Amino acid sequence: MCGLAGFTGPPDGAALERMMACLIHRGPDDHGVHAKDGINLGHRRLSIINLSAAGRQPMSDPSGQVWVATNGEIYNFHALREALRGRYPFRTAGDTEAILAAYLVFGPDRFLDHLDGMFAFALWDARDASLILARDRMGIKPLYWARIPSGVAFASELRALIRHPDVPARLDLSRLPDYLMFRSVHAPSTALAGVSKLRPGHALTIRGGALTERRYWAPAYEPRLTEPRQALEAVRASVEAAVERHLVADVPVALMLSGGLDSGILAVCASRSASRLQCITVAFEGEPDNEDREAAWLARELGIPHRRVGIAPADISLLPQIVMQNDEPVAGPSSIAYWLALREARQHAKVILFGHGADELFGGYEQWKALRAARALHRLPPARQAARGLARLLCAAFPSDAAFRRLAAFLDAGDAQKAYLLLISVTAPAELPGLLRNGLGAPDGYRSSELADAFALEREPDAAMLRLEQGGWLADDLLHRVDRMTMVHSLEGRVPFLDRAVVECANAIPSALKLRRGTEKYILREAFRAALPARLARRRKQRFNTPIHRFFGPAYDRLLRRLFSLDHPLLREVFDRQRLLALLRDRRVANPVVLTGDIHSFWAADLKVDFGDPGAAAVASEYVCTSITSQGAPHDMFAAMLPDNPHIKFMDARVHGYALCTVGPQRWTTDFRAVESVRSRQSGIRTLASFVTESGRPGVLPA
Repeated sequence: MCGLAGFTGPPDGAALERMMACLIHRGPDDHGVHAKDGINLGHRRLSIINLSAAGRQPMSDPSGQVWVATNGEIYNFHALREALRGRYPFRTAGDTEAILAAYLVFGPDRFLDHLDGMFAFALWDARDASLILARDRMGIKPLYWARIPSGVAFASELRALIRHPDVPARLDLSRLPDYLMFRSVHAPSTALAGVSKLRPGHALTIRGGALTERRYWAPAYEPRLTEPRQALEAVRASVEAAVERHLVADVPVALMLSGGLDSGILAVCASRSASRLQCITVAFEGEPDNEDREAAWLARELGIPHRRVGIAPADISLLPQIVMQNDEPVAGPSSIAYWLALREARQHAKVILFGHGADELFGGYEQWKALRAARALHRLPPARQAARGLARLLCAAFPSDAAFRRLAAFLDAGDAQKAYLLLISVTAPAELPGLLRNGLGAPDGYRSSELADAFALEREPDAAMLRLEQGGWLADDLLHRVDRMTMVHSLEGRVPFLDRAVVECANAIPSALKLRRGTEKYILREAFRAALPARLARRRKQRFNTPIHRFFGPAYDRLLRRLFSLDHPLLREVFDRQRLLALLRDRRVANPVVLTGDIHSFWAADLKVDFGDPGAAAVASEYVCTSITSQGAPHDMFAAMLPDNPHIKFMDARVHGYALCTVGPQRWTTDFRAVESVRSRQSGIRTLASFVTESGRPGVLPA
């Protein structure tokens, strides 16, 4: 797992260094650049396989004409090496060179078909001055790009991309309504105008000034494994093989263990072959619904070392830092738990496995049951009328309760598409006009059209839900957070359930075998029933919920008050502040932190990108200084926030003063490498953060 950045055009070392300086946390082990013949290509390396200098990137073929910089892993690289032996002169033992070999042997139109893994890469062919940007099939690894006068610029993260002088950094507020509904910005769009996300399973080719995007892979939902025994064997074999492939590493490996079915299956499979495996579990201290006891029990049963990470109410203070580290607005209250667990994991491992993807592949979400129940009600008009009548009575009795309004709208939905939209919307479409100003209250429909397409293509609503959940929520929300939360701690996150073979196997199984007799993920559960302890095999799905109000309480309320006291243009001109505050005060709202995270995330994006409001300067300094306490390098925050800007000039002086008193006479360089030398001064830096924010003037670090 690494970071890459670059652009087409004449060599510009300064611009490339600025971009790469924002990605040190993604690759602290090594770095390399190739700037020649129309390409500027940079790479930050997190060494996982082939730890020697031979694995350094960008990497070229023997002729020096074809170059590649990649983020991720090619899991079938051993098989590719064997298949291409004698057709390509391999010089390294790692997986990166397999991309070069496949490209040169199979050609630009077919080589991606032969790569299995999680990856995002840039491949430059000097022979015809062409650049290929590619992203893996499920969108596990990110890649952003933008048009510039000399062609395109690209990077693993937005914060690196906007450091190129020709990439505009302006919020695209037209994305906000759909974002409030779905809590992420759906590819190819981003939160920034003029900046795109490469979609999963897509490749972008730039040649001679022309850009061509193509989809090289699409999931096929064809139920051919209809016989239960055949389906059981296929699921078991594909998952076991995927786990074995995902354990390949030259560094220690850990597993996020929740105590539930998905991570439990991974633990059972991994325990057979991984001698150095460790398990990490998070728990909210004192909460009754924690899964840590189940996780500890399973780890003992399997003989795997287990570490528990406790979350305290004071940890809500991490939220602003985490929002900034998300890079692009994505709202998810579980990010606090992820951040703490992964910080602990990095002390013991460099790779960590997640159970994500099983719900989207095998039907694990509650909306499956809800939509089936709604369809059953539609077939029984008297029952449907009774349910609708009850919902309306509850709305009349509790007019301010959004949950009852949502229930009534769901029961009134005339078809599966509308019902599903209501099920997955964090903020109901009907509530947007009262929340947003200036005509922003209507969704522009970019996901509505996707919903319509999915339900039109699939004869069964269950299959349409699979298509949507695998294509949207997974890459743009869940996998985004996994990538950012692992990378900020210089960890490689892997998701075995999203292995190509597992995905294709799951999508060949009819939905009747996934949700059966009210049991979610029926076929997955049955495939591993004999291998799992009986207690785990019987256990029903339990969501990982963040008890935001009950657990974090006053600290969370203080954070909200500070945030909404700002006279920031986004809060002043875009949102109806009173309606917003009313929603946040109403603790009956099903998930108020999501809405908070939405506004917080967009505000943070604006803070990084177009900070034009002097009233928020004090909070800006707090964000900058707080970010220093992270284990990841904080230079990305400085790099994004210290361009010429009249409202934060004084912060520049503080930062330089900080560098002087912490590092000595060395001032910040253009790529902020001075930060590297202050990582060990965590406690003093935290004191400085408080001092700078509260005093509002430069000073010296307390002794």
